[in-house]
Amino acid sequence: MRDESLYLARLAVARCQLRQIEEACVAAQHAVQRVKVAPFARVIHMLRLTAQKLEPFKDTLCVSELTQALAAVA
Repeated sequence: MRDESLYLARLAVARCQLRQIEEACVAAQHAVQRVKVAPFARVIHMLRLTAQKLEPFKDTLCVSELTQALAAVA
């Protein structure tokens, strides 16, 4: 579970760097779902990093939904 969560969180960061905003949100949302079941500090850190990188796109629906989901777990 931890490895999969971490993979998804890192994928979200990579997608952000490629400016693939919706894909980043999808990967991050999957990671958030796993963190709800098994919270790991490293995964939460990567998700926070993703949220920071997505800040310029905060008015986008998928980013605002991710921000809300992340607030519930981190």
